[in-house]
Parts: sequence; structure tokens; C-alpha cells
Amino acid sequence: LSSLAYQSLNSPLEWIVTLNGRAPRADLNVFLHIDAHRAGQRVAQRGGENERFETDDFQRRVALRYDEVCRRPDVGPVVSVSGEASIERTEAAIWEHVQALLGARGVTA
Repeated sequence: LSSLAYQSLNSPLEWIVTLNGRAPRADLNVFLHIDAHRAGQRVAQRGGENERFETDDFQRRVALRYDEVCRRPDVGPVVSVSGEASIERTEAAIWEHVQALLGARGVTA
């Protein structure tokens, strides 16, 4: 998903899809959804230098593209998990989706 979302900001999405067409599809894509401004606040809290993509405007553009990419049927299954929650709650939500996938395949974790 990230290749499609980021690379297609400056190039046509369908071209990027074609370029990535030979990459294996993921068994499960986990999209951590978080408000662009909140993500910027977290970056500021962790300290260090900002990179060129760590601006609210850029993050909003990426978020919109992720929304588009996540709706594509050719990317494989996508689950959206809130990135606004604590690390523990986010981890639990992700693990729930992974366990469901494994269970559907007859694997216990």
C-alpha cells in the first residue's frame, strides 16, 4: 500500500500499480488511520529533525491517497485500525485481525 500511496503522489496511480504488479499481494494489509495533524504532533513529540514528508499538508495528501488505494480490490485485504489509541490498544486490534486471518486458514497462534 505504501508504494502505491506515496509513489502515486507524483505519478499516475495506474502506472504505479503496473510497476508494482509483479510484487506479491499481502495476505493482510493493516492501515493505521490517524489524523494528519495528530500524526504531526507525535512526530514533534519524539524530537529530532523533520523530514520533507513530515508536514500537515503532505500527510493530508498521503492520507487521501491511502483512502483511495485501500478501496482498490487488487491490493488484497485491507483492515483499518485506529492509530489514535494507545500502543497497547492498537496492538490488540491488529492482533485480532491477524488471529482472524490465521484462524480462517486453520492456523492457531
